[in-house]
Amino acid sequence: MILDFDTLPSYAGQVAMVDGAFDPLHAGHIEYFKAAAQLGVPLLCNVASDLYVATKHPPLLPEEQRAAVVDAIRYIDFTHFNQFDTETILTHLRPKYYVKGKDW
Repeated sequence: MILDFDTLPSYAGQVAMVDGAFDPLHAGHIEYFKAAAQLGVPLLCNVASDLYVATKHPPLLPEEQRAAVVDAIRYIDFTHFNQFDTETILTHLRPKYYVKGKDW
């Protein structure tokens, strides 16, 4: 289920959050999602905006498509595409867990 920014506070303390651009999506991302899903709470994936991705490289897929693809992955319960920065999302959502990949 793809969530709007305004609905995020209703999930405060109830979800684990992962985030990234996922452009391109690869097997390491799936392992990241799988590990985060094992925390025992629903998993919300915060997908970076096209504006953010464009600071790294031209987006391969637009944010709406990346969010739809991520949302279809069985480990992901909720998806949000981020139009702000991660700090804003964390402050607004206040997840139970914020999970980063081992490369961080």
